[in-house]
Amino acid sequence: MGKAALAVLVIVAFIAGLLVSEAPIIGKEAKRVLSGLGLLETTRPETITVTRENTVAVTLTATKTVTKTVEKTVTATRSLVTTIKETITKTVTSTTTRTITVTKTTTQPVTMPLTQTSPAPRTMLSQGVRKGLERLIEGPSPPVPGSPAYTYGGLRLYAGKYLAVRRPRYPGYYVATIYVESHGATRYLVPCCLNTSEMLPPSLLLANSTSFTEYYSARSLYSFLGPGPHTIDVPIDSGHAVECKLWITNSNVALSGCKPVMVHVSGPRLNGYPSLLDAVLESYNETVFEKLRNIVYGGKPPSDLAEAAWTALSWVSKHISYDYAKERERSPAVYSPLQLLEKGKGVCGDYAVFLAAALLAAGAKTAYVIAISLKPIPHAVAAISLNHTMFILDQHLPPIEAGDYAEYLLGNRTIHVYVIKATWTSSGVAVKAYPAKLSPGLDTYPWDRIPVETVEEAISLISRDTGAKPAKELETVIETGNVYTYVDRYLEPLAGITGHPVPIGLLYSPVFDKEWAKTIAATGEQILRQYYPQALGQGSFWLTLNQTMEETRIELYAVPFPEPRITITREGDNLIITIEAWQRVTETSIQLIIYNSDKTVCAAIAPQGYTYPGTTTITATKWTTRQNTVTITLDKTRLLEATSQCTSPVLDIWMNKAIIYSLRIKP
Repeated sequence: MGKAALAVLVIVAFIAGLLVSEAPIIGKEAKRVLSGLGLLETTRPETITVTRENTVAVTLTATKTVTKTVEKTVTATRSLVTTIKETITKTVTSTTTRTITVTKTTTQPVTMPLTQTSPAPRTMLSQGVRKGLERLIEGPSPPVPGSPAYTYGGLRLYAGKYLAVRRPRYPGYYVATIYVESHGATRYLVPCCLNTSEMLPPSLLLANSTSFTEYYSARSLYSFLGPGPHTIDVPIDSGHAVECKLWITNSNVALSGCKPVMVHVSGPRLNGYPSLLDAVLESYNETVFEKLRNIVYGGKPPSDLAEAAWTALSWVSKHISYDYAKERERSPAVYSPLQLLEKGKGVCGDYAVFLAAALLAAGAKTAYVIAISLKPIPHAVAAISLNHTMFILDQHLPPIEAGDYAEYLLGNRTIHVYVIKATWTSSGVAVKAYPAKLSPGLDTYPWDRIPVETVEEAISLISRDTGAKPAKELETVIETGNVYTYVDRYLEPLAGITGHPVPIGLLYSPVFDKEWAKTIAATGEQILRQYYPQALGQGSFWLTLNQTMEETRIELYAVPFPEPRITITREGDNLIITIEAWQRVTETSIQLIIYNSDKTVCAAIAPQGYTYPGTTTITATKWTTRQNTVTITLDKTRLLEATSQCTSPVLDIWMNKAIIYSLRIKP
């Protein structure tokens, strides 16, 4: 935080009454201002602590003693100077310890305030986008293999446009891996996910409680192995396999000379996540789902799947930590959901299997585990299809639209993925697995901004839960960068994925609108309770959301009383300010201070017969007080002349030591 930003607190304390009753004093600017007011700082602050986590706060502990008092410069029966003198004496002779957050807008990037008042409508998706989403969500249709080329016990091998391997049940990852001797090298047809120079996953995989079938297209085998003859070994168990000659062209696969052989199958030692499929097929059952319903959803899953997905991500973010040691070991083992619960930590594949199971436990018919081909370490996520859109669940909130995930987290590029589609049926889990692509072009909500209506709903929720009343007039205080509290919101780091912060607002989707409103409201309520507790129940507040490509900022400001009704009009060359308060006001309970862009005082406005020592005083043409209403008339020409030497002047209206309105002064 810059010194200029802090200096405004000092200036405000002595001239207009601070936001809080006690004022921190710090820095050269403070000494200069104090000297200008006839005061001298005799001691330095004891501690200055700047902390930044989710909130931005400055903690100041200081002891100050006044060695001079303000000289009375104007004789008046009821002098404003006298009032200021009493305020200074009361403030600076006390020892204060208080956490205060103030604007950093002088050093922050310029934000783009929301101007659109309603969400952008969903665009008509192009045929390419529709087909891309269909391939990602549905995958290819199963080919018709015809008659088996070879049968041995429960094993059936098919040839043609596809090499198909059908078994009566899933034998486990290592036993399911097919070995291919190709031109003096060993290659592997693996049942899941990995796609490297040595490993090829199926073009389609189908599995349920009674059968397990892998399909490898002739085109993919031709590209992977090359043309001509090859030898394949299809394991049946750890000691037996079927060996065949495999002939490949660009459009056809042929098998010949198949025979049973004795083998020792230990499985290739692979770096990555070869047992994602094992974890899904072997651990997705009603016993696991019932436990997840109790732990993740409190025994009663949410009524809709959007809330279920949000709740599941929130739960793992709070209760599961990332296992960096396991990542360094490159362990191929993926934990089952119950194992992850027991250990309390895991890597991306463990999160993915757990979250997909939690979605099925919440009543989703289908959930997805997606393996992403990233280097040097592959990645895995869970996903769910809602409203014809695929949403990625990756360790932390929020669920992210597939197109946004590719755009903002994968570097705006198209990535090859392998999808495990798990469908829960009455007879158990059924799996369909296939290669697909994640692309920025899959974006079905391209606006990528949190709409005003969602923010307004959050404001209503804050008011309901705290008793503080919304007051849009306070938005002017935030917009002009005076005093408020803010929280920058970014997607929490994803190990091995995010190399830079991603502003969370870019990941908004209307499918999760209720959850977004609740999350914004929770942040706003946290700010209100921590920094403005006096406003709870009886005060006023306002919350704004500033969104750019660099940050998503939630900003809140509050006062500990009902916000007055403020009207500013222009009549000829006069500016008329009318303040209707909810309690009786006096002639000096309202103060008007003008600040420069660096938060130093430029000038002040006073009723006739009053003046501010140490700064330029502009006398109001009229200053009328009637019970709870104050009307102030200002000559605009005189106002502009008096502030001509100010830099980007801002007029702040103060009441009871709190700013209630801000107005930029423009020629």
